[in-house]
Amino acid sequence: MKMRLFLLGLLFLMCQRAEAQSSRIIKFDVQRIGVNSVFLNWTMDAGSTCLDLSIQRSNNGSDFETIYTYPGVCGSINEAVNYNWIDQYPKKFELNYYRIKLEEGEFTLVKMVDIDSDLAGDSFILNPNPASSVFSIKLINSEFNTVKIELFNLQGKLQKAFLFPKQDQMKMDIKELPKGIYLLKVGFENGQVLGVRRLMVL
Repeated sequence: MKMRLFLLGLLFLMCQRAEAQSSRIIKFDVQRIGVNSVFLNWTMDAGSTCLDLSIQRSNNGSDFETIYTYPGVCGSINEAVNYNWIDQYPKKFELNYYRIKLEEGEFTLVKMVDIDSDLAGDSFILNPNPASSVFSIKLINSEFNTVKIELFNLQGKLQKAFLFPKQDQMKMDIKELPKGIYLLKVGFENGQVLGVRRLMVL
């Protein structure tokens, strides 16, 4: 009987310890700052601790790589703790997806940010913006023949894609798209990206 009570007590303490040391992120945000940097901010809930918290990035939303590992113990038993980190080298002209990996293999929800560049303004002309039914793209000084144009919603899901042989002006029909803000990605069939812009659909 005493042995049984001892084992039950030991199991209770182990469960309490595991619960206290479990990792849980209650807030995770990313936003672009400046021309080519991304600010990541996250909060660990009170009672959560972890080792080897890693920031991961992807440019397609599925294949992630670790770009930074937070050193030492993170979190606190007594209070929520806020952290931040700046990615100074996101991929230009790309959609950048971020998530945080915890030591147990737990992941946060994926957050996305689009990275423009001053060079994008010299690569193509988007007109009109906002658009209600049709918009057009005109490339500037491009040597490639097949143009790939993709529209993503702000959650990073592909909504519409177009492939065009290179021409002076390419028109896209968007009548069926719901009103809102979309990310317009212009590139080529070989994977090269010219730029990412925001397109408002009215």
